[in-house]
Amino acid sequence: LRQIEFSERIGWTLQASRSMALSPTADLSLDVQAPNTLGRGEIRDLLYSGAGDLTGARYQIGQSTNVSLQGSAHLRWRPNGEDVINLNVQYVPTWNGTDTVQYEALATTALRSSLVGRTEYDDNYTAEVGGDWEHRFSPVLSVKLIGLVSQSSVVQQDVYDIFTAPAANLLRTQDRTTSGGERIARGVVKWNAISSHALEFGGEGAFN
Repeated sequence: LRQIEFSERIGWTLQASRSMALSPTADLSLDVQAPNTLGRGEIRDLLYSGAGDLTGARYQIGQSTNVSLQGSAHLRWRPNGEDVINLNVQYVPTWNGTDTVQYEALATTALRSSLVGRTEYDDNYTAEVGGDWEHRFSPVLSVKLIGLVSQSSVVQQDVYDIFTAPAANLLRTQDRTTSGGERIARGVVKWNAISSHALEFGGEGAFN
């Protein structure tokens, strides 16, 4: 259990993990986490003119609820004395939302405007698959190949109900979609040419 200062809300995190031997040459590690972050902020402003006269006040509350599920797995396999293979998989979907309320008043305390808003993230996730293969040709020469593929997506929708005195109402919506990804391939050659020195040669290609 955890509390973010000033939020007045209790968040939580659940985690379960296990490591097991699938065979004398293969090990598997699993991890599942479900963090929950509950935030809340309050802002109070006094508004002044350029001459220093009080013209009004603004009060805003923002309350966010962030829930996610993170699952990951790591497989390490040693098929023989010369090869080692690692495979990593991770998937993290999240369900986030933010509520916003704002009031602005004149110096006479009469209502100038108000805003009630809700932000939701409908399709928000990150996914990653990575692995490497290391082959040892001799006690002094080895090669490792590494690959990584990652993908992320955020679909955000904002809905604001805006009122401006004396009688103006506006409903505003904003839709936003963000996608990202990365593809990486890397190769490394390691050569212990002399007992007291090691030489490494590598190359990498990345697409974002």
